[in-house]
Amino acid sequence: TSYTLDTLPQENQIHMLAILPQIFFIACGEVFCIITTYEFAYTYAPTSMKSVCQSFYILTGALGNIIIIMFTKVTDRDLYRFFMCAGVEIGATLVMLLITRQVIGPLEKFKLE
Repeated sequence: TSYTLDTLPQENQIHMLAILPQIFFIACGEVFCIITTYEFAYTYAPTSMKSVCQSFYILTGALGNIIIIMFTKVTDRDLYRFFMCAGVEIGATLVMLLITRQVIGPLEKFKLE
């Protein structure tokens, strides 16, 4: 079905101020992920693996977009979608924290200076 602004159901309308916190946190998370990926690629990875690290970063971005597409199919309500995305972001942050604690210590001996 095709909607216009006048025919959009009330439950799908959300004020712009309600979206700003999500946009802010997603942008901050994206910046932190880019910085972490670049630091890892240029500090720990050998020269031959730098492009592989960057390609994995792009791959994870593609997988994130697929998750968003799946969320779009699950519900039509924007507010639910925003909270699902926020939950996935928090989960991914916790997983990254656990992985980082396990990996960075042993990698210190391979650090390229």
